[in-house]
Amino acid sequence: LSTRLRMDEAGINYVARLYEERGCTIAEKNVGVMKPYDLLVYCPGSGGLRRYFVEVKSHLRYVLVAELSEAETELAESNPYDYVVCNVMGLGNPDSSTWVALCGLYAELPKVLVTETREERRARLFFQPQR
Repeated sequence: LSTRLRMDEAGINYVARLYEERGCTIAEKNVGVMKPYDLLVYCPGSGGLRRYFVEVKSHLRYVLVAELSEAETELAESNPYDYVVCNVMGLGNPDSSTWVALCGLYAELPKVLVTETREERRARLFFQPQR
């Protein structure tokens, strides 16, 4: 559990820095908090500030698949153009310069909705390696 929490915190902080470098404001950071997103971000755009719910998936190795929880899937399905999923990979290496973050709008990411029971759906997302 402590390894998972450290990985989540490192991944969330890494993605928060990437957004701040783009001029965005981090309004909320949820490390170890059960919410269907990790960051609430406001980014400048042509029509003013745009709000994004950002979910960060953290991996020790290079994994190009991420799965959302039921609550995350529900929020993403209802806000597909405002929900961003970031897949942070390589956290097994303590040197953050080797980490890779692939992010995309939920609406645009290839995915499969997995139904465990009639009531529960989870989105399995597929990321493309950068060239």
